[in-house]
Parts: sequence; structure tokens; C-alpha cells
Amino acid sequence: MTFPYRMNLSKIRIIQLVSGSAAELDDDFRQPRSNTLFSTVQLIIPAQVAMFSFRSSAPTRTGDSEPSAGHLAIKQRWLTKNSVTLQKGDKITGISTSRNVFRDVALRIHQLVPQGHLPHPGLLIARFAFDKEERDTP
Repeated sequence: MTFPYRMNLSKIRIIQLVSGSAAELDDDFRQPRSNTLFSTVQLIIPAQVAMFSFRSSAPTRTGDSEPSAGHLAIKQRWLTKNSVTLQKGDKITGISTSRNVFRDVALRIHQLVPQGHLPHPGLLIARFAFDKEERDTP
């Protein structure tokens, strides 16, 4: 299986959504009645980061400005070897800089897409966007 010639890996800090913790929906508003549960353990995952935009969401006259968005390219082999399963809703809380210092971010994974040649794709693309719930908390 071949991978890109060189991946510029950064360390990504992730807090996983606890399985089965999806909150029940309110019948009238179709919104969660309570907050979802997250693990207290933070994972450090090597991944290549592609940021399409990196800015905080701010109110404007026509609505909120476009939030931060991008994707992570993660080697599927690393996830399998370390028994890590990412899922939609996991929080990205930090991205390392060149000196292994984490920059705090509030991002949430909203889509997971396997990439590569079938039957065993070599990469997992985790698309993320600014975490709107994080902005609402004091």
C-alpha cells in the first residue's frame, strides 16, 4: 500500500464522544434536551492538517461569519494499531505547532471519509468545523 511521499504530521489533541451518549431530542424543538457526554481522556493523534479557513465565528449584519473549517488526514494503519475509532461529534481541542506546543482550538469532527484504494483505504479524512456549542458556553 502506498502513501503520499511525505505527510507533514502534527499532533492533534482529541476528546472522544462517549458511545451511546447522544441526547434524546425534544419533541417540539428537535434539539437535544441535555448535553452529550465526552471522555475525560485526551487522545494525541498524528495527522496532517489542512485548514480551509481559521478564524473565530463572529456575528455580522447578515449572520455569523464563516467559521473555521478544514480536514485531518490520518493513516488508517495508525488508528488500527492503536485501537482508536473516531466518530462524528468528537472534539478537536488542540493542534501542535512546530515546537510541539499545542494551540487551543474548539473544533468538532462532522464527517469521516475513508480515502485510498479499496478494499483497504489507507487514509481516513476527518472533516471538521468550528464548534458552535463551545462558543455558547461562558
